[in-house]
Amino acid sequence: LEGLEQFEGSLGYDLALKLIKAVGARISNIAPKESLIAALEDSLLVLVFYSDDSKEFLSRQLEEVAALLSEPYDLGSHSGVLNAQCGFFVNENFAFAAETALKNANSAMHQAGVCGTRSLLYTESIKSAIVERQAMEAELRQAIAKNQFFMQYHPIVDLRTGRIDTVEALIRWKHPQDG
Repeated sequence: LEGLEQFEGSLGYDLALKLIKAVGARISNIAPKESLIAALEDSLLVLVFYSDDSKEFLSRQLEEVAALLSEPYDLGSHSGVLNAQCGFFVNENFAFAAETALKNANSAMHQAGVCGTRSLLYTESIKSAIVERQAMEAELRQAIAKNQFFMQYHPIVDLRTGRIDTVEALIRWKHPQDG
C-alpha cells in the first residue's frame, strides 16, 4: 500500500491505523470466506485463500482488488488515498512452503511496481528478470569503479542547411565482454 507512510507522517498513527482497518474491511468484503488476511509490515498485507479458479480469473480479480483498495477512504474528518500494488503466486498442489510462496508473491508485487501495473502473477520469468536486473546493477557498479564509461559528442545536422544545429552528449560503456 503506497502512501501509508506519508499518511501516517502527516496525520498521525491513529488515523493511519483507522485507514489500515478500512483497508482490511474492504478486503474482507470481497475475499473468499476462508481467507487469511495478515499484515506483514506497515504497508504490506497478505491474503491467503484456496481457489480452484484459473490463473487468468484470479489475475482479473486481483486487478479489481487493487483498484478497490486504491479508491478514496472516508475517515471522518479526513480522507485517505492509497495506491495498491498486488503480486500473487499460485501454489499449485501445495508444492512450495509458505515462506517460498510469500517470497514469490512479494517478488511479483515489486515487479508489478517496476512494470507500472497494479497486479502481477509470479512466473519463472519474473525470477529470471530479477536475477538479470541484479546482475546488471552489479556490472554497472563495477563499471563505475573501473572507469569504463566515457562521453561522446554527436552533432545534429540540419539537413536543409547542412549546418550543425546542436550537439548531443552520450555516455558510452566500454563493456569488457560485450564491447
